[in-house]
Amino acid sequence: MSYIKQNSQRSVSFIAVNPQLNQQAVNDLKIQIVAQQPVSTLVKNPNGTYQYQSIVQSKVLSTKPFTISEQGAVFALPTDKIGDFALNILAADNTELSHFNFGIIGASQQPLAKNAELTIKLDKEEYKAGDDIELQITAPFTGAGLITIERDKVYAVQWFKSDTTSSVQKIHIPEGFQGNGYINVAFVRDWNSPDIFISPLSYSVVPFSVDHDTHAIHIDLETPALAKPGEPFTINYHSDKPGKIIVFAIDEGILQVANYQTPDPLAFFFQKRALEVLTQQTVDQILPQYIRERELSAVGGDGGEDLLSKNLNPFKRKTDLPVAYWSGIVDTDATPRQLTYDVPDYFNGTLRVMAVAVALDSVGSNDKKSEVRGNFVINPNTPTFVAPGDEFEISASIANNVEASGVDAKIAVELKVTPELKIIGAANETLVIGEGREQTVRFKLRATRALGSARMTLVANSGDKSSSMDSTLSVRPATKFFTSVASGMSKDAKKIVAVDRSLYPEYRTVEGTISSSPLILVAGLQRYVENFPYGCSEQLVSKAMPLLAIADQPWFASDTKVIAEKIASTIQMLGQRQMTNGGFSYWPGTVENSNNNFVSVYAMHFLTEAKAHGYNVPAEMFSAGIGFLKDFAGQTPVDTEMARNQAYAIYILTRNEIVTTNFLTNLQLYLDKDQTQAWQHELTGAYIAATYQLLKSASEANRLIDKYTIQTQNSPVSDFYDVNIANAQYLYLLANHFPERLAQTGEKLVVQLVASVNSDDINTILSAYTSLALGAYAQSDQTTTPPHFVISEMLADNSTKLLAQVDTSFGKASIDDNAKQIIFGNPDKNMFIYQLIQAGFDKKPPTEAVQKGVEVYREYRDSHGDVVTSASLGGEIEVHIQARALGNHYLTNIAIVDLLPGGFEVVRDSVKNEDSEYIDIREDRVIFFGSLASTAREIVYRIKATNTGKYTVPPIFAESMYDPTVRANSVVGTITVTNVP
Repeated sequence: MSYIKQNSQRSVSFIAVNPQLNQQAVNDLKIQIVAQQPVSTLVKNPNGTYQYQSIVQSKVLSTKPFTISEQGAVFALPTDKIGDFALNILAADNTELSHFNFGIIGASQQPLAKNAELTIKLDKEEYKAGDDIELQITAPFTGAGLITIERDKVYAVQWFKSDTTSSVQKIHIPEGFQGNGYINVAFVRDWNSPDIFISPLSYSVVPFSVDHDTHAIHIDLETPALAKPGEPFTINYHSDKPGKIIVFAIDEGILQVANYQTPDPLAFFFQKRALEVLTQQTVDQILPQYIRERELSAVGGDGGEDLLSKNLNPFKRKTDLPVAYWSGIVDTDATPRQLTYDVPDYFNGTLRVMAVAVALDSVGSNDKKSEVRGNFVINPNTPTFVAPGDEFEISASIANNVEASGVDAKIAVELKVTPELKIIGAANETLVIGEGREQTVRFKLRATRALGSARMTLVANSGDKSSSMDSTLSVRPATKFFTSVASGMSKDAKKIVAVDRSLYPEYRTVEGTISSSPLILVAGLQRYVENFPYGCSEQLVSKAMPLLAIADQPWFASDTKVIAEKIASTIQMLGQRQMTNGGFSYWPGTVENSNNNFVSVYAMHFLTEAKAHGYNVPAEMFSAGIGFLKDFAGQTPVDTEMARNQAYAIYILTRNEIVTTNFLTNLQLYLDKDQTQAWQHELTGAYIAATYQLLKSASEANRLIDKYTIQTQNSPVSDFYDVNIANAQYLYLLANHFPERLAQTGEKLVVQLVASVNSDDINTILSAYTSLALGAYAQSDQTTTPPHFVISEMLADNSTKLLAQVDTSFGKASIDDNAKQIIFGNPDKNMFIYQLIQAGFDKKPPTEAVQKGVEVYREYRDSHGDVVTSASLGGEIEVHIQARALGNHYLTNIAIVDLLPGGFEVVRDSVKNEDSEYIDIREDRVIFFGSLASTAREIVYRIKATNTGKYTVPPIFAESMYDPTVRANSVVGTITVTNVP
């Protein structure tokens, strides 16, 4: 809205810029003046109440013929009457082509509608301190009023009287006034006014701002309007005041996605302040350092990509870095200076260059945009990932931006690839692309046996003009990462263990270890849990428990820093999963207070051990966890499992020097109701015995620990408890609180634990407890006999190769790729413990379906529900997964891993978290976590074909996270993507 003083000379110019308007249409126009008056009308609300609503009443004052010549036209605005008006340019059919609002201000006795509101119009939007504000006041009656300048207080006052309903008044802005302010006008009806049927008081408030140019640094930025990728990009700058400046340049596309605006420091320091209320707060400056957001826990992973990368796809394609430049803090003044940024050769687009400067009493900013465009713009379309043996097609659109190249420009396009890929057919093609035109080129490739990030480079040439573009994809196997551990104890002079897996060299780890101490097993267990591919909170803790067991051992002295970092990272991530009641959620991002009792106690056990080892545990986090333990330990048990977990919680509380006598009494009142007193012979009694030992009740402690029975028949009671787990915790409690009993039972327990981790009984929680137990046991072991061991391997040609001679308590050797056996030599026939670790990706995917305790099946279907083995490019197909527990069983904590074929991507919004406890969506797979019954459960989601080709369909896997005997997989297959719909 433009405001014009009454009876002043003001005109508006028009130019016809619409190319669709011919000359006849431009000559056959109409110009219309419309009066606009705001009024309040009484409106009935749906609830029966009434309220005034402001509307604008329009009245056409005049309509005249109008013509716009090629040079344009000038129209003099009517300024004889005050008010708000609109000027419209209309076509012959009354279509509105242009609209312009303007207002005429001045004094007038023009009658207004009785329900008109007081209106204020300022002559400008921005003023300087010391200026006069000229304002027109339009009221429904005559009278007197008060004008004030306000913000947090009253800065200026001006009384006035008006004998007309519209008048122009002035008020002076005080010197030194900064920022924004408010004009408040209160107008009282004249005593003699006849308008007695409306409110005698009318008021209005309008904002204004004061120019703060005196505090501004004016920055002059000069950048080339057009630049080329791969060449230096120069930025020239200077400012009208000396100070410091930061210059940065970012890809405009990134800024648009982030909705990023060029910084305006003056606007920040002179933010609009509320009328009469000044609010200052600093919470948002400190909250991000403290807030517990479940999103910070990377989905599906107890450490995000870092801890899960070896299982979810370590062969990440190496994507190009975002285009961003940062100058750092440099000097600025009136002297022209220059900065240079080498624009990456893969970038084509708009670059926004921004500068922010500061002086002693001034700040400022500026920005410029430059277009970066190569001679040829190459836009490739490649799969995100493929498997070895996949054959596929990539395409790329080539746009010719070379000036004066003509309509028949010949462009030579060449494709170069790294060893992970092989080009099928020609690697060169010549296209005819006219200037400003584009065409598509296609190449066919095959993925080789080499895994990793494959790079494809497209080069376009025409004469001396050239451009190139790199693109990457991941060549990853059609199998998932798997770790197997073979362990044992022996006094034989020689022990032979078969190396029975053929693994890809990438991420392959095959090691043999031998020692006289059982602590050597912890190294293998730690590798097993570290490579375990899932990410619940139990596994987060289980990955770190073995690190506590080996942290102080001289064998791992070189890894001390890495171990400390991993333990600290685990503590941090546990803090992100802690609920308000102090417990810990089982999965990241789950609802508040959905903690798992066992996992919460288990996490507090880890934090207690970490504190004892000298690691920093945040006091607030630990205190909240102790609060949860107290609350849980004080509840009345409802079953044997809860009682066992309460005994565990009471033990951890006692470890933290909290008197737990009342908790023990409450728990034993429940346990004594069992006439068989079975609890005294299992882990519940062992934890209570250890608690009494900490409370200095030695007689009761010894009475209970004597009753524990070491069991040999393993029948899982729950995912978190079986006899092996119980024996591991029992050995841990003996070594820590009853070390005098180790001579009698310690070796027997170690033998059983070695057997359990060398079988299908191994899982993450058993690995963690076994690590703690062996760590405590090793500290009590007084064996001093110096050992002598030999590690050798038998190769595929039956030759033998010596790997290591061990004269210390620990020896390790890496096994060659062509080894078929590892030989552990023990010439002195002392007791030794050996271990073979095989971790990596198997070269051969399973060719036979496996169904052990669970069954899983997957098929692809089209929109009609028909099973398909092909898809059309750009089309979507449905993935149907069916899984069930075999026998009359109900299985919990089942993970279903669905690896995608190359040339496809997940349609993310089709993955529904309806029947699953947790879903992890990655670029090359989807993992579902939940429970299975004997009735089939179906999971349906969609995938989209992105590139033509013939791709390997990896098997689908289902397995229990805690019972390795429960697992299933389908067989490998193929799927074709074609251009035919």
